[in-house]
Amino acid sequence: MPKITTSFFSAALAVLAAAHPGFGDDLEVTVRLAAHDSGRVMAALHREAGAEQFPDAEGAVAAQWMKAAPGVLRFLFPDLPAGRYAVAVFHDENGNGVLDTNFFGVPIEGYGFSRSAKGLFGPPDFEQAAVEIPTGGETISTAAKMIPPPRFRAEVFGRGGLSLLQVSATDSISARAGSELDTDSVSDSRWSREFGGGAGTRLLYGNWGFEGSYFVLRSPDLTPSELLQDSPETASLGVSMGAVQSSVSSRADLVLASALRTFRFRDGAVELAIGFGTGWIRATDDLTDDLQSGALISDLEAELAAQGAPITVAEFVFEADRSHLVHTGSLSLGFRRGRFLIRPRVDVVWGPPLTTDMTILFDLGTLVSDPKTLVETTWSSTIDPTLVLFSVDIGFSFPR
Repeated sequence: MPKITTSFFSAALAVLAAAHPGFGDDLEVTVRLAAHDSGRVMAALHREAGAEQFPDAEGAVAAQWMKAAPGVLRFLFPDLPAGRYAVAVFHDENGNGVLDTNFFGVPIEGYGFSRSAKGLFGPPDFEQAAVEIPTGGETISTAAKMIPPPRFRAEVFGRGGLSLLQVSATDSISARAGSELDTDSVSDSRWSREFGGGAGTRLLYGNWGFEGSYFVLRSPDLTPSELLQDSPETASLGVSMGAVQSSVSSRADLVLASALRTFRFRDGAVELAIGFGTGWIRATDDLTDDLQSGALISDLEAELAAQGAPITVAEFVFEADRSHLVHTGSLSLGFRRGRFLIRPRVDVVWGPPLTTDMTILFDLGTLVSDPKTLVETTWSSTIDPTLVLFSVDIGFSFPR
C-alpha cells in the first residue's frame, strides 16, 4: 500500500463537502488493537464511486492516523454525504507509511476492514465492507476487526482413535499336474474396527501449512488369506488353502505427509483444517514373514513326512508386494487454550492393492519318470484396503 498523507485526504474531504452541502452524518470506526504500542494505525475511507480501487490507497477519499495503543481505537469521519462507504485499516508497526508484505505479497502487518469483512483468498471487495450512510445527522458505527499478520507456528501431538478398515480380498489357487490345470478362487469384502495410535507434527505459516504423521494399527484382515478363512466358499479350495492358513498377527504402519489450509475462528481459539497429501503404507504379518523365510515350507515338509506321505517340495517361489504409496485426505477441528490443543479429526487413506504370490512345486515321489509326479500349485492373494481413521490429536502449539 503506497504512502498516504493526511493533508491530501483532508483536502479531498473538503472538496467532497463542498459538492454535497446536504450531508451531515458521521461514520465511526472502532479498531481493537493487540497488546503493543509500536507504530501507528491508519484508517482510509473509500466511496462507492471508487469501489473498484478498494482497498488500494489511491482510491481513498480521506484518511486518519492514530498512535498505536493497546485496546480500542476510534476513528471518526464527520459530515459525510449520504451514500455507501468502506474503510480499510492497517497497523504500520515500523512507521514507514506502507503496509509491508512478504515475498508472496501476504501482509506482514495487521490490517482490517469495516464490518470486519474478510476475503477468502485476499482482501474483501467493496460490497462486503460497505456501510450505508443515510441522511439525518446520525453517527453510524462499524467495527474493523484486525487480521493479525501470519506467523510461524509449530505443533507436536499424539494421536489415538478408531480405524474403520474396509478390505476387499481375492484369493486364487491353481494346481497343474502335467497338462491338466485346476483353478479356483474366492473373494470377500468386509469392514472391521480397529484401534490405533501414533504421533505427528505441524508447521504452519498463517493459514497454510504442512503436516507429517505416523500411525499404526493392527488387524488380522490385512493378512493374506485371513479374510477368507470364514468365507463359505473357502472350503472349495480344499487342502491347498489349508497349506497357507495360520493364526497370525498383522499390522499396518502409515507415514503420511499433507499440505494444509486452515480457517481460524474466535481469535484463533478454534481452527478448521483441510489437508490433502500422500504417504506410505507397509503391511507386515507373521504368515508373510514365515513364507519369506521358508519356515512355513519346512514345517509343511515335516508334517508330510510325519504322516508318511512320499511328498517333498521340489521348488518354492514367493513374492510379496506389501508396501505402497497411498493418498490421504483429512478434515480436523482444533481447539486451543494457551499452548494446549485438542483436535478431533477424520482421515481417509486409499491406494493400490497389496499382493502376495506363491508357487510350490510338489514331488509326489511315486513315479519319478512320470511328469504327473510333479504338481505345481500357485496361490495369489490380493488385498485392497481403504482406511477411515476417526482419531483425536492432543498436543502443544509453539508459539500459542
